[in-house]
Amino acid sequence: MSDHHGNGTAGGCCGSCQHALRPRVVIGIFTDAAGARGVADKLRARGAGAVNLLSSTRPMLAQDLSALPDLGCGRLMQQISQHLESGASIVIVDVQSPELQLGISRVLLDSKCDLLLTQDSTRQVD
Repeated sequence: MSDHHGNGTAGGCCGSCQHALRPRVVIGIFTDAAGARGVADKLRARGAGAVNLLSSTRPMLAQDLSALPDLGCGRLMQQISQHLESGASIVIVDVQSPELQLGISRVLLDSKCDLLLTQDSTRQVD
């Protein structure tokens, strides 16, 4: 999350994302860090698009969040932060189509992710 986007709280929103084009992403949350690394490598090798791996072994501020798709500053970022704080590793894949979203979801489920989240909001929010 950029410094200029947020109101200082993990769950708060500054409002600037309310009219932005939101991404379509698939998020796999793993308690097994090696499993998360393995599936991230597998997806990158398949050319799945932008694949990002967040790890609980590094402080949240040290994560390269600038590489993530613009997830906004609200509930989804709060969920990601909470899972990282609880020790999870998180794979985030920026997808371009519903078909790719479904395919990536299947790969994450087959890889035994503990929780699967999807955000299908490629439309502009009014």
